[in-house]
Amino acid sequence: MRVKIRNLRHTTTVADLERLLAPFSASEIYLDRSDGNPAHGFAYASVADARATEVIAALDGVEFLGRRIEVVPARSRRWASA
Repeated sequence: MRVKIRNLRHTTTVADLERLLAPFSASEIYLDRSDGNPAHGFAYASVADARATEVIAALDGVEFLGRRIEVVPARSRRWASA
């Protein structure tokens, strides 16, 4: 399952998030910087379905790098039908 981490500092790195999520064995972390701009204040992480509730309960509302982060289940992408 993917979780979305919101309200991140724009200077947050993948390494910062790896340290935050290490206890939960996050397998993939995505921090969008593909447009060349700083991070947009959010990231996605993949965790085992069984651990997703634990990640959300443990980290939602926690202060991280000087900001109170929000951790929520990520919504599926909805593709426009032709």
